[in-house]
Amino acid sequence: EMADTGYTRYPVVGESLDDVRGIIRFKELAQPMAQGDIRSETPIHTWVRPARFVPADLPLNELLTRMQQSRQAMMIVIDDYGGTAGLVTLQDLTAEIIGGDEDPSVLVDGPIVLADDHSAIVLAQTDIETVNEQLGLSLPVIEDYQTLAGFVIYHLQKIPNAGDSLLFEDRLEFMVTATTGPKVDQIKITSLGQRLQPPKKLPQSSASASPGSES
Repeated sequence: EMADTGYTRYPVVGESLDDVRGIIRFKELAQPMAQGDIRSETPIHTWVRPARFVPADLPLNELLTRMQQSRQAMMIVIDDYGGTAGLVTLQDLTAEIIGGDEDPSVLVDGPIVLADDHSAIVLAQTDIETVNEQLGLSLPVIEDYQTLAGFVIYHLQKIPNAGDSLLFEDRLEFMVTATTGPKVDQIKITSLGQRLQPPKKLPQSSASASPGSES
């Protein structure tokens, strides 16, 4: 089932959905499965990790903080009666904050547009690997995030507002330049040292032609 769905974490339940025993991670099973140490009849209790529980009315900002501080990428949501209401993952939370529908009035014409030699305006949902490739950067890629917005949220450890900025390794500044409610729409990357690599096959623009850029 894990191979079919592509999910990397599953809740482990007892007699009912309200009896959540823990969480199991596919990555921890991969090696023993490859070595033949796990068979269809092998009990999984050895690999079950404790689950974290959060109330259904927990604000997004506090939920994000809890997930980052506990290093838990999945939490079980409980209702007012202590029953299981569902589950939430860090990827779900980041997707909710990033959003998928952008307001064209505040966004640039492409996913990555140079403002000048040292700065670029980037759509928040752009993959980190794409940002690295297009701008000649080496931002770390880890399981906790896949997009530029996820990277910024992960390091700020909060849901950012427009104008919030992150200084990364004293060489790059990431400023949130456009948001829609809690969703991050657009981020300005500024290199404090060397010039940014011009994006390949993507439009370049002057700072004055980039909506949301700082004047």
